[in-house]
Formats: sequence, structure tokens, C-alpha cells
Amino acid sequence: LKQALFSLFYIPNCQKRDYNSIQMCLPLGLGYEITPTDELLSFLEAIKGVDLSKYMVRKETRGRKGHNRIDLLRAELFAYMKLGHPTLRELEYQCRRNLDFMFL
Repeated sequence: LKQALFSLFYIPNCQKRDYNSIQMCLPLGLGYEITPTDELLSFLEAIKGVDLSKYMVRKETRGRKGHNRIDLLRAELFAYMKLGHPTLRELEYQCRRNLDFMFL
């Protein structure tokens, strides 16, 4: 029965993809809410007035275009605020799994 249903609905080379390589939305987390008193919003409000571009001096212009350095600095500063002194692997894990870091 499973094989019959599979062959009935399966069309080779016409598979639907529900994603793209550049997704602009956060993953769905129904149990997670960013409240107005959340530490993430407080961090963003405090850092909004600081000009972070003066700390980003790009000397090398060859090679691939890198990530946005200001966003990376924001993520690193937020990690220091939230986690203390995180390792690079901890920071990478948080950026992949934690919605607060994805929101930055």
C-alpha cells in the first residue's frame, strides 16, 4: 500500500523545495517571544547610538567579500554580555541555534 501511494504521488525530477539559499525569516518558534523588556532589545537600544564602524578598519580588499563586520561585532558583544567569555565554537553554536543571536 505504501509503495502504491508513493508511486501515485511521486513525479521524478519535479520535487518541490520549500526553501531557498537566502532565507530572510527566522525559524518558527511558537513558545518563544521577545518582550519589550527582553535583554536583546535593551542591548540593541544601548548599542544603537554607538558608531561601530570606527572599530572596523578594512585593510585588505582582495579575496571574497566577507560577512558584515558590524553584525559580527554585535553578535560578539551580545555573547560577552550574555555568556561571559564564550569560545568561538560556543559563539557559532549560539548563532546557529539561539533566536536572540539570529535576530541580531
